[in-house]
Amino acid sequence: MLLTTQYLEEADQLADRIAVIDKGVIIAEGTPEQLKASVGGKTLSIRVTEHKNKEQVSGLIAESLQLPIFSDQDNPHVFRIPVKEASLANQAIGMLLANDVSIEHFSLSDPSLEEVFLALTHGEKKEVFS
Repeated sequence: MLLTTQYLEEADQLADRIAVIDKGVIIAEGTPEQLKASVGGKTLSIRVTEHKNKEQVSGLIAESLQLPIFSDQDNPHVFRIPVKEASLANQAIGMLLANDVSIEHFSLSDPSLEEVFLALTHGEKKEVFS
């Protein structure tokens, strides 16, 4: 059975195998777990308390640690940062605190399929078929 969906959480729960399509070409396929592992590591989620911190967070993480950073579409004060090792998450939090960035909340988790999708397509919204 072939299921097409734009809801990556749905694909994660229902599909045994997933194919990611970019510009009409399959760029990755496998089980949800394999795709998540292909991005590597975990995801650090950070919610800042002030609007001015949004730009500061992006600059510090992207420039100083050379890590990709993605803004949450639903909440512009939330950032998701893929990290290969937990020690990088520790460095990121330490650097933000040392630069007086007010952090309301942070967590470290396995990557979501949306984060995998964004990493594979370099942040562009495309099609996912599962």
